[in-house]
Amino acid sequence: DGINDTWKIRGLEEYPEAELTIFDRWGSVVFNQRGTNQKEFDGQNLPIGIYLYQILTKPNGLNFRGSVSLLR
Repeated sequence: DGINDTWKIRGLEEYPEAELTIFDRWGSVVFNQRGTNQKEFDGQNLPIGIYLYQILTKPNGLNFRGSVSLLR
């Protein structure tokens, strides 16, 4: 339906060296993005479930962690 089909993190452009990593429940990396040209996470080709994310900002060194639910 085109609503909430991607996950775009607002304000991430303020951290040009930021790194976004998304993990499955076994700890495997399923998505990784670094730098200013951040692409939106769409979960394409991933099964429904809960995924963990980590955002590292550099050079400030802030570390954000949480979860995101993927539904279809």
